[in-house]
Amino acid sequence: MGLTESNASARERLAPQMADYDSWGGQMSWRPFIMYFQPPDLRTASCNTDSLGFRFSADPNGNVARTDEWQDRPCNLVLGNSVAFSVGATSDAASLSARMSHYSGETWLNFSGRAFAASQEYLTFIFYRHRVGPHKQVVLFSGSNDLYLYYAPKMFDETFGIFFFSDVFAERMNPKSPPEVPHWSKQMRESVLSRIKPARGKPVNTKQLPNLDEVIAERRLTREKAVTLLARSLENWKMAADGLGIDLLYALQPVRSWVKKPFAAEELELEAEINEHGSKWNKILARVMDEEQYHWYKGRVAEECRRLLIPFLDLNEILSNHPRNHEWIFLDYLHLTDAGYDICAEELARYFRT
Repeated sequence: MGLTESNASARERLAPQMADYDSWGGQMSWRPFIMYFQPPDLRTASCNTDSLGFRFSADPNGNVARTDEWQDRPCNLVLGNSVAFSVGATSDAASLSARMSHYSGETWLNFSGRAFAASQEYLTFIFYRHRVGPHKQVVLFSGSNDLYLYYAPKMFDETFGIFFFSDVFAERMNPKSPPEVPHWSKQMRESVLSRIKPARGKPVNTKQLPNLDEVIAERRLTREKAVTLLARSLENWKMAADGLGIDLLYALQPVRSWVKKPFAAEELELEAEINEHGSKWNKILARVMDEEQYHWYKGRVAEECRRLLIPFLDLNEILSNHPRNHEWIFLDYLHLTDAGYDICAEELARYFRT
């Protein structure tokens, strides 16, 4: 028997499509170098993936556009994390890349990966670009994970940075010195750990996390390292774009606390539920994504883009002044509704037309 409206959570009632994303969120398809990806051949009402694990997009006429069937046809590419992947969209046709195809009159394919950081976005492009036809325009719709992950209570590597499930990687590859388990939700923890056999018969380390406030305060003092890591990826992107003749854009994705808008009733109800029952992941976002951090991070990323001659676009500023910003745009701190993805797609398409 399904939940009634009276006992369903706000998320279940207002965004039932999120159940589709939750249902396969822990079904990681492990890949060399990029670490993990969406499962291939996924079929749900809200989201579908091709044989490679890339989300379906659409051509300008609304027909399904699959990365694994686009070898000889021209296209443009959207790369990024779960927001670029369009978690929260009610269908593939409502995703960011599909709506960009609609507004631009050219096909945009979704090259994004859930939970990706900048280095994984770049590696995805390097390893899979040969699977599609000529691509002239690329947008990096990204930024939030590269800042958030720096504050996550995990190990930090000066060379490789931090990535989601880095602890799982270290646990299996270096079983003598297991790291601390991160701030997973109970559902994600059970889903992932159930697929991992304890190394050498030892139980997986479940030591308590360090104090979040202490970790965040300590890492805020050295937050420039987060930009340093991102800048390395941008330098690689610049070399690739110049060598391949690609029109590259870095678009800083919107964050709920960074956008100044009259929040819709749905946004306020969902925020209240997150604040009351949210995971440590949401608690870190609430502590880290404040206004001071926004202005610092936006300024530093824009500065690095100027240095590298990479165009920079801030969707937070655009949404703050957009005539449709009274609409229901945010599902949580990061992920968007169909309206949110549609607005961003229209603005990105407008950039490439000018």
